[in-house]
Amino acid sequence: MSNQSRRRDLQSVQIHSSTNAGLWMARYLERQTRVPDVSDWEQDQAKIASTTLIAEVSKTPRMASGYRSAFDRRLIALAGPDAGRYARLVVFRCVGRVVVGLGERGVLENGITLERTWGVPILPGPSLKGVTAAAAHKLTDDPAWRKETKTSELGESASWLFGTTEHAGLVTFHDAWWVPDQELPEHKQQLPLHADVITAHNPKYYQESGGRATEAPDGMTDPVPVSFLSASGHFLVVISSRPEDQAWADAALDLLTLGLRHLGVGAKTNAGYGKMEPSGDFTAKLQETIDRRASFEALVSQPFSDLLADALDETLSNKKNAEALCVALKNLQGADEKAPTRLEELFNSQRLSDALATHPRSTSLDDAEVVRELRGVLSAHPTLKAWAAGEQGEVEISRSAGQRKRAAEWAGASAVEDDVAEPVEQADPLAAFPLAASLPDEAKVAFRALFGEDGALDIEGLEALEEQVLEWGDAALELWDQLVNML
Repeated sequence: MSNQSRRRDLQSVQIHSSTNAGLWMARYLERQTRVPDVSDWEQDQAKIASTTLIAEVSKTPRMASGYRSAFDRRLIALAGPDAGRYARLVVFRCVGRVVVGLGERGVLENGITLERTWGVPILPGPSLKGVTAAAAHKLTDDPAWRKETKTSELGESASWLFGTTEHAGLVTFHDAWWVPDQELPEHKQQLPLHADVITAHNPKYYQESGGRATEAPDGMTDPVPVSFLSASGHFLVVISSRPEDQAWADAALDLLTLGLRHLGVGAKTNAGYGKMEPSGDFTAKLQETIDRRASFEALVSQPFSDLLADALDETLSNKKNAEALCVALKNLQGADEKAPTRLEELFNSQRLSDALATHPRSTSLDDAEVVRELRGVLSAHPTLKAWAAGEQGEVEISRSAGQRKRAAEWAGASAVEDDVAEPVEQADPLAAFPLAASLPDEAKVAFRALFGEDGALDIEGLEALEEQVLEWGDAALELWDQLVNML
């Protein structure tokens, strides 16, 4: 297919809110002239096409669906608890506008750097490194930070931080991605791209460079406006290093902050573009995201029974939630149609919900192993033991003694008669297994003997019962299977 045929087919494609801005800029310029000696009309039409393309990109595309998730994943990968490197992150706010990549090669005369996959503006790591090096050279008094010039040698600190042809620098400057608004829905967030204009009032004079100008500018020629894209908003800067080199990463961030504030990044800094300031509020929000992730990782690494115990404590500390748990357990005891089917329905615990989202365990109450661990946690809790005795727990709830007892029965909790019970008295190890109530007395004695004083299960003794449990019936066989699965 010829270029003309492809161009004709592409003319029917319309830009819309989900269009990738970078792809649209790279492929959908309606007209372009590069052949020498084209007519003035063709040049004008090409200029109009370029201006139209820039206007479309600045007004139409929204943030792509999934970008916020990609941003969060990248944030955790670079600076999260498992990153394996020391990382400093700061969100910088554009004081005005910024344009990085103005001279990039493309279908337009003037480009801008956009993230390839998501089409959002970014500040490339090499650009940030250049600003840092410029700040070290121009804005500090220490010769150790000087770059190599005709009048100065490369300083030792600059050599170690930025690297040389012989060794790499001690820090990494990552691309700074645009920070999305965490409050707005993705489909409502406009990309922070703006149509800007450079107006050359004496183009012929400036084009005749190298002292070859044939005439001085007289201000009488028609100005030639040139459209380009600029960006605004907040950008996440991440600088990382090995843990032992964190002082260098801290120094790099200090120098970069100095450079972004006073020198700017990208093109047209002399005209006021590229200046940026740290944003404490945005930085704090992203740090909270990282801290939550660290807490979450610690949460999901806990044993499953510990997760349930934490969720039970959290639920029983609140009257309303404790009442809901009592009703749910009572419905389970009576096989009610309203009985919950999953762990999440029992406990009002955000921590548990977060953990169960990725915990490698079933949460169905049809799973015998889940029920076993759940009953073990419930039966050991003082509040459930109080309910079994018809009493209130630490938080008084407006449910009858009968309802509380039925809830405790499903959990297998045994009543505590008084507060002066012998502290060395051992709880019945079979209380966590409701089906043990139907066993013959001989079987109950044999199964109780399998548990030591510390609750540990006698493996050899359990194996020795394998043939005998068949004589005690199906309940004994099912209990024996449960105990085997605990090992």
